[in-house]
Amino acid sequence: MLGTLNDMKYASEFMLTDRLGLLPETEEEHRWVASFLNQTPCRCKDLKGVVFPDREILKMIDRVG
Repeated sequence: MLGTLNDMKYASEFMLTDRLGLLPETEEEHRWVASFLNQTPCRCKDLKGVVFPDREILKMIDRVG
């Protein structure tokens, strides 16, 4: 589990420095990053295919509500 989290951390940092040229510092940059990551497909070892975080959170809200 820790290895997967570290991989995600390094991948996220690389993606952000590649897109922004730096890690986010301002509130506006943090909002952009959150929006960008919500729309970015994720792949994990235990999942078949990819997961889109923004779609999955809406499904979870529908199940709870």
